Parts: sequence; structure tokens; C-alpha cells
Amino acid sequence: MVNIRQVKKFHKILAAVQYTLSRCVTIISSEAVPKSSNHSPTL
Repeated sequence: MVNIRQVKKFHKILAAVQYTLSRCVTIISSEAVPKSSNHSPTL
């Protein structure tokens, strides 16, 4: 039997991890875009 309380706790943790991951991705991408645009392509 699966404990419903454990499942709810797991879903809360999973949602928090997903939120943190998406936040990190947006921060990294927003910081990486200006850096790459500063370097003008010489090819």
C-alpha cells in the first residue's frame, strides 16, 4: 500500500525541485545571452 501522506510530501518536494531547476535555467540563460552577444562572431 502507498501512503497518501508520503505521496503528497513527495509531490511537494518534486514541485519545489522543478521550480528551483527552472529558476536556475532562466538565470543561467539570461546571463549567458548577453555574454555571447558581446562577443562578435569573427567567422
